[in-house]
Amino acid sequence: DHKSLTVAKIQKKKELGVPLSSPILIITANIEEPRKGHSVLFHALTYVTSRYPDTLLLVVGEGTKKNELIQLSKDLSIKNNIMFLGHRTDVGELNDISDLAVVPSIGFEGLPYTIREAMRSGKPVITTKAGGCDEAVKHRINGLIVKENDVMALAKAIMFIFDDKNLCLKMGE
Repeated sequence: DHKSLTVAKIQKKKELGVPLSSPILIITANIEEPRKGHSVLFHALTYVTSRYPDTLLLVVGEGTKKNELIQLSKDLSIKNNIMFLGHRTDVGELNDISDLAVVPSIGFEGLPYTIREAMRSGKPVITTKAGGCDEAVKHRINGLIVKENDVMALAKAIMFIFDDKNLCLKMGE
């Protein structure tokens, strides 16, 4: 809904070349570590884009596995739905333009700072029970908790929130 976009959000989207109407997901994590769940999210995105073809995933972070993830995005035919942004100092602004933050960890975590950053921007978070990820997320209150490594559960959770803009805003609040 263009009315809810502030001038700053519109400027940030234009700066990145992001269509104003695209649903935007964000993952902020070290690309180095498979335990962060990037590949699970990429597989889930193949289902999400079948319903929401213009969905865009912002991948924030660096690491030596970047080329593997780029190749995976090509193999899954979702390369055009993913922007690899690398290391950023404007994560707050990127969270602001996103609709939903995804922290699909599959291995041990503490309480990821990225969850708190997303919540500070008023965004719902989808995460897993890996380590402390589910400590800050109250299921169906400020986000959703899915089983780790469950591609379909993650895809359904994303679409569940995208299907209901009011729910998305309410969870973000």
